[in-house]
Amino acid sequence: MLAVSCKDPKVGWFIELIMDDLPLRGHKMAKYDPLEMYLLCLSGSQNEITLSFGQVENIIEDLLPPSAYAHRAWWSNAKAGRHVNARAWLDIGWKVDQVNQTEHWVRFTRQHFHSH
Repeated sequence: MLAVSCKDPKVGWFIELIMDDLPLRGHKMAKYDPLEMYLLCLSGSQNEITLSFGQVENIIEDLLPPSAYAHRAWWSNAKAGRHVNARAWLDIGWKVDQVNQTEHWVRFTRQHFHSH
């Protein structure tokens, strides 16, 4: 059973996970899964969010790697290769729109897919 409870991050922790049987099924939380859950919890009407690198670290409860601070490519919207972090936002319809590595913030925008 996996349950996600979203709360306002301004008043406390916003994700409550119940993962009783995940290890039994061979699943485990990946480092960037909490970021994915955070973005999933945002209102459907919210199309962008800017987070400081510190806020991202609070969400994932871990430090970002030095490459996140030094290399724009770490924030690329590429699923291929070693960019497992990008799957956290790309798999749920978000993308990195802008990164400021001097001021340490990233802006995510919701991708809108149009059917023909």
